[in-house]
Amino acid sequence: MNRHRANSVRAWAAVAALALAGGAVSAIAQSGIASITGIVSDPTGGAVAQCEVTVTNTATGIVNRTRTNESGVFLLPSLIAGPYTVAFESPGFTRREIQSVVLRTGQQMRLDATLEVGAVAESVEVTAEIEPLMRETVEMSQTLTSSDIESLPLNGRNPYAFVQFAAGVSAGGDDPSALAYADRLSVNGSR
Repeated sequence: MNRHRANSVRAWAAVAALALAGGAVSAIAQSGIASITGIVSDPTGGAVAQCEVTVTNTATGIVNRTRTNESGVFLLPSLIAGPYTVAFESPGFTRREIQSVVLRTGQQMRLDATLEVGAVAESVEVTAEIEPLMRETVEMSQTLTSSDIESLPLNGRNPYAFVQFAAGVSAGGDDPSALAYADRLSVNGSR
């Protein structure tokens, strides 16, 4: 009986640890905040310093501005998730605008731009639906809605069976109702 109780306590401790570890990541993701960073360069690959980067949330009309540093790097943190238009302007270069940029909650988007040499009055507009590549982080995440959870084929709503649906989690046993099942869970390759 003591061994059964010890395994049960260990199993629930493992679930609590997973919940706490996931909670720290999901707290950032659930805050509704995202960011855009990138490098602005000229056609030769040289940095465009002091380029004005204007990010406009097309749903709310909120405008955020920043300038690139001497290496052409810019960062706009603490943006609300949603649709944006991003514009790049610098004297001696044509204005470049990228529309339909969609930021998701917790995302750190990398958006590089190349400006063409030209008169100030010239403008280049790019309209595209882009699927951003997240090169700034190596995270995996997923969101399950309440209807997703209700439709899961779980016997008895065992929390160990539910944990295996999270990104990066794999189970080492066949029976999630077994007490030793929690000992066989692997999260992102760790045990």
